[in-house]
Amino acid sequence: MNGQRDGLDWANVRTTPGFAFGTELGGTRLEPQKYDDSTALLTGTWGPNQTAQATVYSVNQNQDGKVWEEVELRLRSALSPHKATGYEIFFRCSKIAKAYCNIVRSDGPLGSFTYLKQAEGSRYGVANGDVVKASMI
Repeated sequence: MNGQRDGLDWANVRTTPGFAFGTELGGTRLEPQKYDDSTALLTGTWGPNQTAQATVYSVNQNQDGKVWEEVELRLRSALSPHKATGYEIFFRCSKIAKAYCNIVRSDGPLGSFTYLKQAEGSRYGVANGDVVKASMI
């Protein structure tokens, strides 16, 4: 499933062999926090215990803090027109002091989510080649 195609309000994820990457450009001057992150879900029947893992490929490892490139894993998620639910675990692709690892629950409409855990600091950021993994039990 893909964000724009199936959810309408989110951006699509594109793939090339071995890579999945976002297509959204981020916020605009008028909508700086649009939160229309590129979203894709694998289809199939899944149990409640889920694990996802990815290797980070980051092309904007900036140190000035002006780019919010992230890697995101989604678990226990569903996507339909104007509705995304489930859990998102995401990391900022930078090792600066304002790097982070957060867990949010997507509550349906675009921009509707609840922070469950926020951790900030350079040790929570990820760099090219790092492996991220998340489990929901």
